[in-house]
Amino acid sequence: MRGPIQPANFIAVAEESGLIIDIGRWVLTQALDQLSRW
Repeated sequence: MRGPIQPANFIAVAEESGLIIDIGRWVLTQALDQLSRW
């Protein structure tokens, strides 16, 4: 399966693996980067 992944399918795994903080930082960085381009 390819394409978007629903949060319900990866958040628990990200929390258990300790990646949830890094993912959150990446999402915030991407959002701010896009905002600065507007």
